Amino acid sequence: MGFLDRLKGQSVNAGVTRTTTVKQHFNIKVPAEHATAVQGALERWAQSKGWAAVVNAEREGDFVKFSFDHDQSSPGKPPKIDTDAMTEELQRVIQGAVKPAS
Repeated sequence: MGFLDRLKGQSVNAGVTRTTTVKQHFNIKVPAEHATAVQGALERWAQSKGWAAVVNAEREGDFVKFSFDHDQSSPGKPPKIDTDAMTEELQRVIQGAVKPAS
């Protein structure tokens, strides 16, 4: 908006709607030997949050990298993300999945 527009009370962007989308990505890398257990635990965790998420798995050598995508075709919104709390919660989920059965 220029100086003269401000004086006249006009805006160059009048009538323009802006949308901002914030995306956060969680990538979780685990040894391949634990991949099946971790993937199941992550899927159960997402469902417990009411989140229609797809857990993606990508092999990287001796590791598997997991990430989440929101499934637009299913009901349920992504959870409100408090990064610190979600990181701690996911850490517990993963630890529980790789913990040896007693």
